[in-house]
Amino acid sequence: MRRMSRPHPALALVVAAAFTLRVQPVYSLDVWWHLSMGRAVLDAGARTVPEPVGLLGPSTYVDPEWLFDVLALGLFEAGGPAAIVLVTALAAALSALAVDALARAAGASADRAVVVTALVAAASSFRFLPRPQSLFLVLLPLVMALVLTFRSRTGPARWVALAGVWATVALWSQVHTSVVIAPVVVACMAWPGWTGARPLRAADVAWLAPVAAAPFLGAFGVGVVDQVLRHSDGDATRYITDMRPMAPIELALVTQPSILLLDALLLGTLGLAGWRRRAPPGGVVLAILGFALTSTANRFRAAWAILLAPWAATVAGADPLPRAVPWGAAGVVALLAVTQVPHLGLGVDRGMVAVDLVQAMEDHDVRGAVFDDYDVGGILGWRMAGRVRVLLDGRTPTHFDADDLYAWRRGVRDPEVFDTLDRAFGFAAVAIARDRPLCGALSGRGWVPVWSDARRVLFLRTGAAVPDACLPPVDPTPRQGDGGAGEIAAWDALLDAGRADDVVAAASAVVDRLGHEASPAVDLRLARACAMTGDAACVGSRAWRAALYGQPGALDLLAAVRDRLDDGPQRRTDALLATR
Repeated sequence: MRRMSRPHPALALVVAAAFTLRVQPVYSLDVWWHLSMGRAVLDAGARTVPEPVGLLGPSTYVDPEWLFDVLALGLFEAGGPAAIVLVTALAAALSALAVDALARAAGASADRAVVVTALVAAASSFRFLPRPQSLFLVLLPLVMALVLTFRSRTGPARWVALAGVWATVALWSQVHTSVVIAPVVVACMAWPGWTGARPLRAADVAWLAPVAAAPFLGAFGVGVVDQVLRHSDGDATRYITDMRPMAPIELALVTQPSILLLDALLLGTLGLAGWRRRAPPGGVVLAILGFALTSTANRFRAAWAILLAPWAATVAGADPLPRAVPWGAAGVVALLAVTQVPHLGLGVDRGMVAVDLVQAMEDHDVRGAVFDDYDVGGILGWRMAGRVRVLLDGRTPTHFDADDLYAWRRGVRDPEVFDTLDRAFGFAAVAIARDRPLCGALSGRGWVPVWSDARRVLFLRTGAAVPDACLPPVDPTPRQGDGGAGEIAAWDALLDAGRADDVVAAASAVVDRLGHEASPAVDLRLARACAMTGDAACVGSRAWRAALYGQPGALDLLAAVRDRLDDGPQRRTDALLATR
């Protein structure tokens, strides 16, 4: 069987550049709640833990990324933010090494493998953040390379590669729910048509079959598929930038390096495949899988580059290239790294991360519930664990109910909704951006701005006020959208006539179109219709939103379905019902 060529010397430059590109101060907001989850997992000794941070959401949290969280906690305690930064950069370097091994296992010569690796490394670099996806981007090419090695080698090396496949997929299942694609990826790599791989045998299929169980080894067990579908749908895709599908314009050549180089990889692969009339079926399926993932959420753009790599390597072939080509490709990545030199650092980006705000809260000994901005909750929950509970953090709404995000979005724009939430939870502090409409309204409601910086303000019930804390709001009035008073009246008539299904269809169409901008009147009518059809979950969601605005009868609807709601909706329902 064919042996893989040795790595090309230019690979060292690609790996060094991939590492350097990610030596940046911590600016990701998610790392802090990952640290909180790691601490909770260790305290509980389990993957399902009591909710340690949030006011809303379920009383227990299933941590599908528990192993990453625990490892991140260990790194942080050992070396602080610098350790987190360096290991994240190391993940980028290891991913490049794994992609090079994958490219050579797929049939590319060492020099051509470097070209593929350079394009993938440059296209995927932006996703190497202190998040579980960094490990996913290492494990994905590693398991692909190991499957090809298993198929092409004989003797002990073959069985070592198989053990590596099993171990890598088992590890993957504990660090990232993307493991649901592992069976498809392994099946594609086992598909006939790869250069150097021997014909697939029944025994090979039998040895690789256990990979199909990998998605169910994680904390969600058999519920992982439903969790992934919920994670990639709903309001998260409306309001979280990297959860949105890739826009069509992003598939065109543009100036952003990650997109430009992904396009170069894609177009080069398609061009070579057409010229050489070779397209390994497994490679084509992987490319389509990458496109499908990216069409769901553009955070998978980096994964798409990796999934393209084996097809690109196979059609690239083993013919030698001019000496300057692999070094030129490596130089492109190195040039990108050089442009990042002014941004190198091992600390925390204090502009993005609310370190100073949290310090101010500690100085004022804040304890209790906190109405916080989206980018504050993670570090606040981490630094002040056991002393405060936050309205939301980076897990909302991708892990929790979208109604939790609704409460925050409406609360920062509408003081009346904030007052309802305040009565329900009894906030000890408010930590929000200076340009929120709520910021200017709080002082007249008995809140005092005791601290501010260029971006954020801390309000307490008492204290020495700082002047000019709030900026004029960008959008001072909440936008309300519905079908008009006439349509609301028509729905009421339909409900009185018992035609609940018609109202569900009509009101749901308005909600689908307007999302969080649908008016409370629409929410109330939809809740009433759902109550008539027996849909408790719908009532729990729409009546809760209507109740935030004091819509008559909304609390009665909530009380009627309270015992049939899931844990999270039941907790927030209880908080509102207690205000009656």
